[in-house]
Amino acid sequence: LISQQDDDRTIVIELYLRTLSRQPSDDELATCVEYVRQGDDRREAFEDVLWSLINSTEFLHRR
Repeated sequence: LISQQDDDRTIVIELYLRTLSRQPSDDELATCVEYVRQGDDRREAFEDVLWSLINSTEFLHRR
């Protein structure tokens, strides 16, 4: 996904859709994009975002 897309916002939206089956809120999107842009390693930053979604209460309680 990262190698196919340069737009950080689009990648965050895809991660939310694939992990939580929903769009991120405006605040969630802004927070994630800011986090990715502050990091030195873009791939690692997106991995962190994905792990935060997987470890979220929302993901853990999905049916």
